[in-house]
Amino acid sequence: MSVTEATDMFKSFAKRAFSLRWGAGVPVFGRIIQLKYHSQYESQGLEASLKEFFGDTLLFGGRRDLQSSARCKVAVTTTDTNREAILLSNYNRMTRINTPYHFQRFEKPEQELSVWEAARATSAAPGYFKSFYKQENCHTYQDGALKLNNPVLAADYERQIVWPECAHTLPDILLSISTGHFPDAKVRTGEPGPRVGIGLVNGAKAFVQVGRDFIEEGLDCERTWEDYVQCTVSEASDRKNRLHRLTLPIDGPKINLDAVDKMPELEERTKRYYERNQSIIDKVAGQLVASLFYFTLVSRVATTVTGNLRRTISVGEGWLILAV
Repeated sequence: MSVTEATDMFKSFAKRAFSLRWGAGVPVFGRIIQLKYHSQYESQGLEASLKEFFGDTLLFGGRRDLQSSARCKVAVTTTDTNREAILLSNYNRMTRINTPYHFQRFEKPEQELSVWEAARATSAAPGYFKSFYKQENCHTYQDGALKLNNPVLAADYERQIVWPECAHTLPDILLSISTGHFPDAKVRTGEPGPRVGIGLVNGAKAFVQVGRDFIEEGLDCERTWEDYVQCTVSEASDRKNRLHRLTLPIDGPKINLDAVDKMPELEERTKRYYERNQSIIDKVAGQLVASLFYFTLVSRVATTVTGNLRRTISVGEGWLILAV
């Protein structure tokens, strides 16, 4: 898709996906509905949108209706109901390296997830949407944010496993794209929380809050990124310039995950922010383009070096893009 097409798709998807369950907006009764279905939004709108946009193409294996000539390796995170982080991908690999997540691959083709099912699995935020159950493999999936909301560590593990010859070499560029963060929203620690009463209504409130707390705990993507950079390169190293994170600081209170009406505002904020910080985009774009070229030596005579400048479309050895 072009950027415009992808943007239009996302807006349409969000408006259709967040469709309240019947009665979910009614006081007291709405809490009962949420407790019964473990979610306040219908799954039908979400699933119908994903099927329309992605079709029935398998994420891994099978015939490919949509296939990039670059054969880009793609993986998304999800969480099993036993709280194990899961990685779903369009590629296979073998490794003896222990990873903090399970790379899921099945023996039978029909057990694999289609693209829309992988998207549904990683979107199943507790309290918002029901978990996604895949009957063919008997797995139940929840939001990837519960364990790997910022998947930079998983991506770094994967690129080392897939391209072991480059395992100890930092990529030419690693780009992490954020959905924004709220610098004014402070997390209180050490203080007593609100008292939770007994009864069905209070139980429903507690359930919804637990689901949201799981997500909030994993939403500190900025700290995850900072820890990754600190552990990967030293503060004084010039290689630190290879690691980039595009993130939008959003002033004021947090915007809820289901605030569809806030999309135009967030879009406008993003445009204004990067118009003021165009140099960041220019630098990232320049490095991405430069990473597509490499120099092959032909001869070296004294201080004169001759060779050929070549171009590659491989995303494995040249650069790596992450989307958060």
